[in-house]
Amino acid sequence: MEMIEKNILTVKILEGMERSKGCPLCYLWAECEELYLKHILTNEVVMDPAFREKVIAAGGFCNHHAHMLYRAIHLSDVEDGLGYALYMKDIIEKIIEQLCHLSTNLSNVSRSSKCKVLFHRGKRVLLTLNNMVRHKTRRRQCPVCEHLSTMN
Repeated sequence: MEMIEKNILTVKILEGMERSKGCPLCYLWAECEELYLKHILTNEVVMDPAFREKVIAAGGFCNHHAHMLYRAIHLSDVEDGLGYALYMKDIIEKIIEQLCHLSTNLSNVSRSSKCKVLFHRGKRVLLTLNNMVRHKTRRRQCPVCEHLSTMN
């Protein structure tokens, strides 16, 4: 089994050397990235609640992959942009939810005050407006970046 995997890898590297104008490994990376982007636009993945939750938790896709997804819809054989639209809808809904929660927290802070004292586990915590915004907008890694970082 290990011999078959080595042969497949060798064939892929040779393919990269033949087709690329530059680095064959960069060519293979870009090819894998493009295939994965097309894959996450399929109905099967778009409708997968676990993957959609991953996208929401990450606050969407990084700038690079958001642009690549947009181009994949408009420049390739992806059926339509419905999957991309559903991802963006989920992300916007999450941002609105976070802003509403933040707005509620900010309305509790007096207008003249720039900070708020909270008690967390019996300890006094000074929470500035910047910290409140940063805490409410924490993100996980882009799902595409996460997938690519796990490739061997």
